[in-house]
Amino acid sequence: MLDSPLRDFILIDATGAPRNLLLISPVIYISIFAVALAALLISLLINKVSKGKWGYHKIWFVIGVAIITIILLQLQFVNFSAMLLMIGIATAWAVLFLIAKKVSVKAKAFFSMENYAILSIHMFDASTTFVALQFFPYFEQHVLPGFFISIFGPVAMFFIKLPVVAAVLYYLDKDTKEIEKKNFIKIVILILGLGPGLRNFLRLGMGV
Repeated sequence: MLDSPLRDFILIDATGAPRNLLLISPVIYISIFAVALAALLISLLINKVSKGKWGYHKIWFVIGVAIITIILLQLQFVNFSAMLLMIGIATAWAVLFLIAKKVSVKAKAFFSMENYAILSIHMFDASTTFVALQFFPYFEQHVLPGFFISIFGPVAMFFIKLPVVAAVLYYLDKDTKEIEKKNFIKIVILILGLGPGLRNFLRLGMGV
């Protein structure tokens, strides 16, 4: 499968004993935050040493790309059918949102660039969970989603994620006047979908 040491580090909620608690929800959020914070602090330090010659946000971006590149180069993807299926389902949701934005005035008002990205990311997360549960021997470890999945099946993930995330974004835009506060909360919401979604995608893609 995968000879890299990262084999024992990448984790999804699969049948069997977990290999690394750092990538199980909700600890995965702390792990991602810790890496991002460390990279940000390094970026700010370099920015200060260079006396503003290099913007910290550009340095932060380069560090992130470097970390992702190093990890991806050590991974061996074998389950391309699962990867294509996850991408295909997530893309279908993204296209559906675009169509809704075109034909509905209310949808157009709701789907700002950031809201579109966040909701699409969460549908990507739901897509990876759906594929893992529907076609592979994985299980849902969270109580509430697990309850609905036990009744309606893995497709329930879409109908849990979509209304909840959409409602949060709607009321956030409606009731939060402070732009910085609103943007910060939206970043957190995006991370809550992107972290587990990428973990599931990579785990299934590696076929481990």
